Amino acid sequence: MRSLNNAGPFIFTTGSSITAASRGLALKTGGTAGNLDLVTAATDDVKGVVDEVDEQTSRYSFAPIGVTGVVKVRLGGTVAQDARGKVNSAGKFVTEATGNRRVSCVFLEAGVDGDLVDAILIPAPTRVGAAVTDGTTNGAASGAADLAALKTETEAIGDALRALITSLRDAAIIDT
Repeated sequence: MRSLNNAGPFIFTTGSSITAASRGLALKTGGTAGNLDLVTAATDDVKGVVDEVDEQTSRYSFAPIGVTGVVKVRLGGTVAQDARGKVNSAGKFVTEATGNRRVSCVFLEAGVDGDLVDAILIPAPTRVGAAVTDGTTNGAASGAADLAALKTETEAIGDALRALITSLRDAAIIDT
């Protein structure tokens, strides 16, 4: 098994679902503590990719998300070189074109469904800060019938802005 820039290999005993055909498929945290399972939904939190499988010893290595280096990922459709990728419900990697920010990799080469291609794995962004409620109404300020309605909408905008600033400050993203 190959080392991934001194970050591994990370070796696990295979479960019944991980075989040699699993190479390049995405992994998620398993149902049993300390185990990894194959991704089964596009919304699963990807933890890594099956790197190599040794069916004689029932062991496999995996590349964790965020590892420095190039790994092979299995494609679930046609992708272009340098496109950003996400996983589908089969644990295969597809082009991320919807802007939903579930990017898991950048493809270093083009390929089609079933191919193993080189990619760089990217950690999912971590949510920080508190939820901010937007109490404003789009167009309310410009459509205000009188000064009182304009003041009400302006106050709502100020409340939302203050909540956003507080959330960013508490998450140490900005310094105020």
